[in-house]
Amino acid sequence: MNNSPLFSKTFKCLISVTAAIRENYLLIMVLACATYLGMQRHGGFIIYLVFPPIVLYQFVQLFRHRKSIPLVVAHLIAVAMVILASLIIFGVHEHLHDASRAQADQVVHRIDQFWAARGHYPGSLTDIGVDEALRRDLGLTYLSSGEDVMLIYAATYVSGDKWLYSFSSHEWSYVTD
Repeated sequence: MNNSPLFSKTFKCLISVTAAIRENYLLIMVLACATYLGMQRHGGFIIYLVFPPIVLYQFVQLFRHRKSIPLVVAHLIAVAMVILASLIIFGVHEHLHDASRAQADQVVHRIDQFWAARGHYPGSLTDIGVDEALRRDLGLTYLSSGEDVMLIYAATYVSGDKWLYSFSSHEWSYVTD
């Protein structure tokens, strides 16, 4: 058996990692499921629903086991896993938002081109060639009543929230449900 300081530190580190996995195997499964659900369109609310109680529980356990280095490391690793899962979900939703906004901006551009060519706004999105699949994927709604025209698409983070484009002010605004 090797009694060098490096071997001793490496062995203690492996014990800490093993304790972290053993202590947090259920948490790892819950985080994996919550991360998967949170990455879905309109699933970002999982971060606010599931993660705060997990972090609070880990800090309580951290305080309870403060004299056991392997368990302290296990709980710190658990908190790091929650932070990593949150960053993954935020990153996915940032990408979903950017992609949805780019598609919605293309629809706005088509509507503006229609108006410039004909002097009035289209009666529906089919008039400018927006297909049903895109409308369904983005949750696109087009409202046209005279000069008051709006385009709405579903926010990707929370179900029920929407982004609204006003053609009179030419800007997007976030509308909560």
